Amino acid sequence: MTDYRHWSEEEKRALLAIRSSGKAVKTQLHLLPGRSLNSVHHMLRKLPKENVKRPESFAWVWSAILSYLKGHPNITAHEISRHVGCSYRHAWQLFKTNHESDNRCVYISDWEKHGVNQVPRWSVGTMPDALRLPLQAHEEELRKARMRYHKKRVKKGAFNPFAAAAGFVTIPEGQRGRVYQQSMKLSDFEEELEVA
Repeated sequence: MTDYRHWSEEEKRALLAIRSSGKAVKTQLHLLPGRSLNSVHHMLRKLPKENVKRPESFAWVWSAILSYLKGHPNITAHEISRHVGCSYRHAWQLFKTNHESDNRCVYISDWEKHGVNQVPRWSVGTMPDALRLPLQAHEEELRKARMRYHKKRVKKGAFNPFAAAAGFVTIPEGQRGRVYQQSMKLSDFEEELEVA
């Protein structure tokens, strides 16, 4: 039988104070000596959920992003996530919420093609956002796709037999190798079997 120690009212008040402070429970575990992290989390689920604040363990990210942006303007969320050390999704969410708020401090300074999508480049300030890149005409996109497809096939070596006649490829020239001729008559094959 295990020795279970019941939670005292003083420990419950300390636990509620930790929860309402907004700090992570793991960092404040020293205030509850003799309690494991699992038991603390288990007790937190039993306590009433008033004055609950989310732990601000990622509060440093936005200030780090802003300080990096001041020195390196016109940067995408992918690049900033690599330099600051946060996830792309978190950086994008922070840019989006601060851009849409009333007291915004970032704006879209330019757009960049990223595959088929357009990715915003961010800078610090309150200037108006840059306009999106114009979409290409459908025919131009098709022409570029055809050229990409043709170049890919040329690189692979999968040539069209009519490509030389059309002038797309040149016929490679070289020395003719050894030619081996075999008779295709069935009677010749039967004679070889008899000999063997």
